[in-house]
Amino acid sequence: PGRIELPIDRRLDILDVLSLARDLTPRANPDKIELRRAGKEVQVFKMKTLRAINDPDKKIYIEPGDTIHVPEAVF
Repeated sequence: PGRIELPIDRRLDILDVLSLARDLTPRANPDKIELRRAGKEVQVFKMKTLRAINDPDKKIYIEPGDTIHVPEAVF
């Protein structure tokens, strides 16, 4: 949790940012990774899907002002 400073020399994708935040906690829901982008609808991703993206043109890159939220899984 908290702010992540984006480097100016390279783009970070959503997995890079989650890694910088020490990845998901054991209680996090890996099937509901929410990306909030200013002025746009919330996008929801699954960790499995994000990890399967190999094409750099299809990765989800983070922009200044984006917020990533991963709620707890319901047991």
